Amino acid sequence: MRTRLGVTESGGHGIFRKSQWGAHAPSRAVFGAIAGNLAVALIGAYSDIGVHTADQPAEREGALRDTPGRVCSPSRCIRSSPLPTTFSYTKRVLRNYRDPASNAGMQTLRSFPARCGIAVLSGVIYALAFPPLGWRWLVFPGLLGLLFALKDQQGTRARTIGFIHGLCVYAVGLIWVQQIFGVISIPLWCVLAAFTALFAEMQSRAARRGIMGWQLVAFTAINWCGWEFIRAELFPLKFPWMTPGLAIGPNALLPWIGVYGVSAVLIAAVAMAFYRKWKAALLMLACILLAQFMFPSLQSPAEGNPHGVKVGGLQMEGVSLTDFLKGTRQLPDDVSYVVWPEYAVPFDLRKNERDWKLVQDLCRERNITLTLGTQNRSSDSEWRNIALTLDADGVRGEHNKVHTVHLFDDGIAGTTVLPIDTAHGKIGTPVCFDCDYEGVVRRMTAAGAEMFIVPIMDAEAWTARQHDQHAELFRIRACENGRWMFVCATSGVSQVIDPHGHVHARLGAMKQGPLIGNIQRESSLSIYTRVGWLVPWIMLAAAVMMWSLLVLRPWGGGGGPHPPKKKKWCGGG
Repeated sequence: MRTRLGVTESGGHGIFRKSQWGAHAPSRAVFGAIAGNLAVALIGAYSDIGVHTADQPAEREGALRDTPGRVCSPSRCIRSSPLPTTFSYTKRVLRNYRDPASNAGMQTLRSFPARCGIAVLSGVIYALAFPPLGWRWLVFPGLLGLLFALKDQQGTRARTIGFIHGLCVYAVGLIWVQQIFGVISIPLWCVLAAFTALFAEMQSRAARRGIMGWQLVAFTAINWCGWEFIRAELFPLKFPWMTPGLAIGPNALLPWIGVYGVSAVLIAAVAMAFYRKWKAALLMLACILLAQFMFPSLQSPAEGNPHGVKVGGLQMEGVSLTDFLKGTRQLPDDVSYVVWPEYAVPFDLRKNERDWKLVQDLCRERNITLTLGTQNRSSDSEWRNIALTLDADGVRGEHNKVHTVHLFDDGIAGTTVLPIDTAHGKIGTPVCFDCDYEGVVRRMTAAGAEMFIVPIMDAEAWTARQHDQHAELFRIRACENGRWMFVCATSGVSQVIDPHGHVHARLGAMKQGPLIGNIQRESSLSIYTRVGWLVPWIMLAAAVMMWSLLVLRPWGGGGGPHPPKKKKWCGGG
């Protein structure tokens, strides 16, 4: 009788015996193994790890071959590495269970509707890696589930699975968008999800071309990061939230390769696990974990530190200039730098003589440097959203917001990114959305910025979830460039961040009041600020070349390679 992975022509199987359980009913052993080893199930359902029985040689390609009708015992399952017997037994069950000819259960799991369900589940899991829950490492199974669902899928089906996964990620993770845009949020989520669909399309093309092994691992990382970088930094509706590197948070890799480089490392680890490069995957994950634990919080600058400055920020929304003046006078006397949030003065302050004099008098009275959000209007229709910095001697400088917010009237975008000379050193003053993207803070640092004062506006109506998610991006920018950063928001989150990305003081979402903290000047440049920022550009260039080959030279035509032939199983042993 011909066998295939322990499956007889009659449909009998070591753990799926017709005589005992019926033609299509999986045994209780399957459910026990899957329930006890859920994490292994996701990885192992398609794995070919060498598992063998004690009475058969391991060199037979690790295949399981049982006597027809014989029940496998967990105690007899071993493998070449010293893993627990339960793990080995689960791998054996899942290996047998994956064969479509063995039972209807696996046929159902490999069906297109089931794969769509896996895409939904893994997309939701991925979204939970970000605030408000912030279970960071859920990003790993969230991506692993996507690769699982895409296995052996082509064309429209692959794109659909990718789109469903992306839509669940953004609809769940960015649910607050509907508070701002209403029903328009649905097409916005769809636009973002389209990039996951494009990733899935190229994955299916690569598989169809016969790319496998380490080449497929490398392609998966480059493919993902290419689309991620376009979506986050280059696309007209660019949106850098919800990336794998952002989910991991501040770590020792960021000052070297930045957030997109960390995404590449994580995706590579996921691909290694999925394509059964177990040791390499574990090593890569261990490196990421080590990078997190190796980057502890730095000590706050001591009082009297000649390189330090005590900063006070006023987290206030919907209040008048009078309230900001009063709040500033209530700050401790030793505060020498004050920050008001973006749009603190929602008109051109310098064109209102009375209000401008009040602010100048405040700086002289308190002997402070003040950075505040206001406007620079050249006409009624043309205006710029700026961070204005002044002290007792007058205006020190201003920064015109470079990255204005999409779909909002946020002024004319600026083009220069230079620090401002103050009595406390060279200060970078990017405005809110500027820090969502990697370029502004990096270029200011390269131009000499020694620390950052950042006014931002996150409206109360945008929900605490949005505030907490946005706060993560400032930690990434501080860590990438190795600079202290003081962020002052309208309704949260205001925070004091050290060069390792750790928060030293914080005023949470939906709260009003002052935040006070010490920051200090830093002069050294990180590897990322110097050259590491080129990593995503290099990966994008590699991705474009690979995509071009896959699109312009499809298999089966024009002399291109043909799809790999499926292995044929011969009868007997």
